[in-house]
Amino acid sequence: MKVDRLINILAAITLIEMMVTIGLGVTLSDVLRVSRSWSLVARAVLANYILVPAAAVGLLLLFEPIPWSLSDFLSPRFAQGRPTGPL
Repeated sequence: MKVDRLINILAAITLIEMMVTIGLGVTLSDVLRVSRSWSLVARAVLANYILVPAAAVGLLLLFEPIPWSLSDFLSPRFAQGRPTGPL
């Protein structure tokens, strides 16, 4: 097995393990308590879907990277919730 394939498998396993661990540590009452705070939910949405992508685009405009690296940089910022590891 090649090293890059092994790294891909280990990254996927680690990501799944972390998501399960965090998910099992949160109770339904914790989720409901946080969801009742509309200002907190609004700030989280603003940060995750507007500010972080805007910062990513700003960094791209500032540093002008080579074209083939643009998709690698922007994909995790605009596809929130998808795995960002080397799968």
